[in-house]
Amino acid sequence: METSMKEVDQWLFGVKWRGTVKERRHPVMPEAQPPNPTTPQKDEGICLEKSRVHLHGLGQREIIDVAPGRKLMPELEINMKEIVAVLGVKVMAADMPPFMQLHSFRSAKQSHDSLDKFSSRQLAHDVKKEFDKVYGPTWHCIVGTSYGSFVTHSRGCFLYFFMDKIIVMLFKTKIRKVLAS
Repeated sequence: METSMKEVDQWLFGVKWRGTVKERRHPVMPEAQPPNPTTPQKDEGICLEKSRVHLHGLGQREIIDVAPGRKLMPELEINMKEIVAVLGVKVMAADMPPFMQLHSFRSAKQSHDSLDKFSSRQLAHDVKKEFDKVYGPTWHCIVGTSYGSFVTHSRGCFLYFFMDKIIVMLFKTKIRKVLAS
């Protein structure tokens, strides 16, 4: 197995970020069956492994994205604190995996930047619809500059953060179907 480290520039949530990328190349044994002569033997002996993006800075190291990779696909390691600083976000309370937190920061930032005139209602609507689409219903989003709240949420689905001077609370509730009698 070959492993190498490289310094690269990456685009992350619309911001250029400099980081370290680890590349791996795994030799594998050819299969027991003889190769088909009509099929081209491209990249024979190379394992196509899955790419993983790791976040650390919030405690334990967690895999946040697993997707089919290609030869020499890097493992990108990102520091959560750096991303939060770049996006201008301050997390006040969180019961949510880091990859979902990053998604909410990005969604809120994109919505905020796309508005000609700031509307807390529109920002809340955009973030809620994005999370409903990606993570299933029923997400709720509250946006404002000053409010009090007390909510019940599903485990692992709560985030409360500041973005500039705006407060965003995002949480999910379970849907229970009522059987008609």
